[in-house]
Amino acid sequence: NKKIITDFEDHLGSAGHLMIFRKDSLDYEHAVAKDLSGTNTLPALKFSATLPRRGIYKLFLEFRHREKTTTCDFLIKAEG
Repeated sequence: NKKIITDFEDHLGSAGHLMIFRKDSLDYEHAVAKDLSGTNTLPALKFSATLPRRGIYKLFLEFRHREKTTTCDFLIKAEG
């Protein structure tokens, strides 16, 4: 229904997981949602990750909402 999700549920010990894969190698990073509220239930998902070098990365976000696990994917270009 395209409504903003604000009540994430616990998913494997966190409100969300982010896997980051570099396009031209098997390098990857795994980040869990930062818990800013003191609980695993957050109004928004926030992650912190450092990409080791420039390039194209594929990100997979996984979270749980209303007892359903959802996976989304994104493609980003890291510059600088």
